[in-house]
Amino acid sequence: EKAMGPDQHTIPCVDIAPLVRGTRLGATVASDAERTTAASLDLAAQSAGFFYVTGHGVGDDSIDGALRASKRLFALPDATKMSLRARGGEGAGYEPSVAQKLDEGRLGEMLELGEGVDGESGGDQKESYIAGNMTGNGGRLDAQWPVGLDGFEEAVTGYHADCRVVSAALMRGFAVALGLPPDRFEKDIDDPFTKLRLLRYPAKKKEEGAIDPYVGDRAGCGAHTDWGALTLLIQDDVGGLEVCAPQRHEAAAPIWIPADAVPGAILANVGDMLLRWTDGRYRSTPHRVLAPKTPGTDRHSVAFFLNCNVDAAVDARSLGLAAGDGAEPKWPPITAMGYIEERVAATYSA
Repeated sequence: EKAMGPDQHTIPCVDIAPLVRGTRLGATVASDAERTTAASLDLAAQSAGFFYVTGHGVGDDSIDGALRASKRLFALPDATKMSLRARGGEGAGYEPSVAQKLDEGRLGEMLELGEGVDGESGGDQKESYIAGNMTGNGGRLDAQWPVGLDGFEEAVTGYHADCRVVSAALMRGFAVALGLPPDRFEKDIDDPFTKLRLLRYPAKKKEEGAIDPYVGDRAGCGAHTDWGALTLLIQDDVGGLEVCAPQRHEAAAPIWIPADAVPGAILANVGDMLLRWTDGRYRSTPHRVLAPKTPGTDRHSVAFFLNCNVDAAVDARSLGLAAGDGAEPKWPPITAMGYIEERVAATYSA
């Protein structure tokens, strides 16, 4: 398992089957296999921030069903989709294109890539549909379910449940890697604030000709880091997702690494909340999605965001990770919901 680094631009892959078993069993002591897996996970989270996971236990029928549900939803007439429109930033329901602007200008690339790359001339060129446990309500999904799409609710609900198990296994692995009890995070994710976001990145129109998929309004999704603790992604084979490799120094030009679909694997990444919680030990990696390059070909993906329980205390000191004895952490304590609300407010168009 080779980690992404300045000279070796690969995304690691970790088989998390031992952690999934430990999670399902509720084991209070980590097995030797779990400790070995946790060490690989720890390295991947520190060096790359992105990693493929296998041995996750999610069946192909669940993954394929979620992607099919996404395609069916976005094939509905615009009027039908708009009848499901989400109320306010990050609410449950449908979001049309340009509702969200995710390029945060963190990588110093605006002058290189042209006007509009920081979102000033418009939002991201994607449409999305959100369902999830928005308020910590015992696991019931908040959603605006479309009428007439047989099996849609079942596919979305089932895949969301699978993601809950995978994310719990990963958090178990991080606890073991940090020398904490395997169940350290359970009280912080037993009724978590989650989002399952179905995504469609529209195809390039034939009349547009040869355009730069990196620039401005034509970017599928601007460069950004995720807000929550963990993200799990499944995607079709169209491609377009890119991850920023670690930079030798701040002035270095960003190097973007493709993060395409790998059969049987789920792509996971650390979010800003976990970076903050671990006092910067784990890397929250900038990434972006380019507009599909092939005319007439849409890109579809499904992202699951684990944002932890709404009252979870995101405090590095609680993990024993503030640098030095008695040292203050790099970031002050905050609740999980407080942090997400800050980020939502800064991201949506007026």
